[in-house]
Amino acid sequence: MCIILDANLFTDYMKRSPDMQPVRRWLEGAGGSRRRGKLAYSPTTKFQAEVRKHPFKDKLIELRRAGVLKEVPVAEVKETEGGLPPLKSDDPHVVALALAGSVSVLVSRDQDLHADFKKLVRGKVYQTAAHKHLLTPDLCE
Repeated sequence: MCIILDANLFTDYMKRSPDMQPVRRWLEGAGGSRRRGKLAYSPTTKFQAEVRKHPFKDKLIELRRAGVLKEVPVAEVKETEGGLPPLKSDDPHVVALALAGSVSVLVSRDQDLHADFKKLVRGKVYQTAAHKHLLTPDLCE
């Protein structure tokens, strides 16, 4: 399975917050466990702007080398985004990425995005370590 990591949690991921530890272990195989999933992303202008200003950009390079990223083509995300209804959140690119990439789990703390994701993607939202049951083995293509 793939997940989407919202930019609002890049810092928590990098600082190894307790809530992000299950996500790190699932993606990176940290703590003696093996990798079980992938991180979906699309190098859209919005994504590149968010990553460029954050140390997470170096982690992305590491994850790419480890084969842990699923890149969804920008054209597919843009096309999907253009067909979305009005959203509660200001993150149509995240919803479009989920739909275009067939991603059903979002890692985020943005409540408006949660509402859009659940309604349009019909997916699940990981917020805390208590949600680690959402991180199932990799079914991501």
